[in-house]
Amino acid sequence: MDKKSFDEITTETLSHFLKTPFSIILGFCELLLSGIAGELNKQQRYYLEKMKDQIITADEFLNDYLDRIEMLLNTDLEKNHSINLTEILKDIFLVLYSKCEIDCILPDFEIPSSDIYIESKDEIHKGLFILISEFKELLCDNQILKLKLTEDDHSICIKIHSSNYTYSKPVDSLEKSVIFRTLKKLFLSSNIELENTSEGLVLTYVKR
Repeated sequence: MDKKSFDEITTETLSHFLKTPFSIILGFCELLLSGIAGELNKQQRYYLEKMKDQIITADEFLNDYLDRIEMLLNTDLEKNHSINLTEILKDIFLVLYSKCEIDCILPDFEIPSSDIYIESKDEIHKGLFILISEFKELLCDNQILKLKLTEDDHSICIKIHSSNYTYSKPVDSLEKSVIFRTLKKLFLSSNIELENTSEGLVLTYVKR
């Protein structure tokens, strides 16, 4: 890819991210762009600084709000015997829109029409998979990021890869990054295995 086309794609992608209310995605972009920051032009650097400001907002959101979901999936589940994931999804997006500090274009996102319930702690992994499946529709709508989500009886695996370049950050740096902390909160568990592969970054939630 020549320099001109790279600049065009990167600038367009950065602009796209700044228009989405789903500020958590900026953690992903921060990780991807940090390895090529030296190649960014002045306009792209401006976007990157804007995005880093939004990452703080995303981090605050995660700390404040996803703790509440964790409580719902644990404490309230024992008391109420079931949790409506559809209502949680609606609530999440209302919070995301209100937290957004910039003008944004609302993404094409539809809350599931039928209510989704989980009724035991054994089903929590299924609930998390559904939540992440819904989120990934927002995360995939751009030219750089692609997510592959798979599930089996023992784990949920999310693969993040780029069609334009490979990752250069070592795993120990990734573990300290926004993306790692973001996904750790999103999965609501410390049972996460992280691997930096030729396909990109792989994070796996393993049921214990």
